[in-house]
Amino acid sequence: MQRKEKRYVKSSKSDSNNETISSSTINNVNNKNNNVDNNNNKAKYKNHHLEDDDEVFAASSTSDNHRQNGHLNPNSGAARLIEMAAGCGAGAMASLITTPLDVLKTTMQVQHKNKSIISTYHQIIERGGFRGLYVGLKPTLLGLAPTWSIYFSSYTLFKSSFADLLHISHDNPFLHMGSAVGAGACTSTVTNPIWVIKTRLITQEMKGRQKRYTGITQCFLSIIREEGIKGLYRGLGPSLLGVLHVGVQFPLYEKFKLYLKKEKGNVNEELGVVDIMAASSLSKIIASIVAYPHEVLRSRLQDTPTPDSQNNYKGGLIQNFKQIFKQEGFRGLYKGMGINLVRVTPSCVITFTSYEYIKKHLENSLFADK
Repeated sequence: MQRKEKRYVKSSKSDSNNETISSSTINNVNNKNNNVDNNNNKAKYKNHHLEDDDEVFAASSTSDNHRQNGHLNPNSGAARLIEMAAGCGAGAMASLITTPLDVLKTTMQVQHKNKSIISTYHQIIERGGFRGLYVGLKPTLLGLAPTWSIYFSSYTLFKSSFADLLHISHDNPFLHMGSAVGAGACTSTVTNPIWVIKTRLITQEMKGRQKRYTGITQCFLSIIREEGIKGLYRGLGPSLLGVLHVGVQFPLYEKFKLYLKKEKGNVNEELGVVDIMAASSLSKIIASIVAYPHEVLRSRLQDTPTPDSQNNYKGGLIQNFKQIFKQEGFRGLYKGMGINLVRVTPSCVITFTSYEYIKKHLENSLFADK
């Protein structure tokens, strides 16, 4: 009897991808993997501008099991595609609600006069009506799929490559931060043309501007024809610089989580949804304040300068920084920051809750009977 048990255990170890070893052992492993995977997912989407800034996953090999003891295998291709779909859905939900705030922010960043949020709002309504507040929605929705697909896939690639190269654990917080920075840089580089088009469509609605673009396709072709491929990558420098805000947000996020755990009296206890949203929002707000000038620089560079304007921004990142500081002072580098801070909290809350809901719904719908 003992020999048979030994043979069974041995064969189970050699065939672990296809057979169940022990329900208690697998449950422990799955719980650990799920916790790690959830933390990884939070680190992924909380740092990304799907902005704004702002992934088709390569499917895993067919030997990966989609389900392990009733749970979705976090390393399977199906899990990654579900993460991407959840990210796109969460981004769409956040965009539908926060686009008016984004339009206000971009308009305030580009205009050279210091106008209040209320006056800027009235200016947009007077020019384009209520629809004017949703001018940038189409490019944003168009950019969601490539943004999330590139970010998730490159994040995974950087994480595995750095872990193997540096011989560190996949749970290392600095590994997550470095992977997020690398993934953000890749995403910003590939999707920059979409955000240039978005900025152009928003700023042409400003008072005194001539409407040159009728839609996304016409805007794209017009930029190619008049400015070449280079025109689609205006503002890339500030975008890449802005990726470094992860270096501010991520450590703060971890510090706030640790503080909240200590307040609860148990540093090993998992935080609830409200606590995680609070830590994420607060760290995002502080990081946004520190890194905000890059957003103003990006919008100014992506904008189409009017021929008769005295404020045509030429040259690179440093030249533009000097010009804004000289003409508008330090305040010019923080135009629109107030409305941006108002946008951050609802954006984080909507993204977090909708991401988790969509992800769980897809998992239950697609694999409920498997």
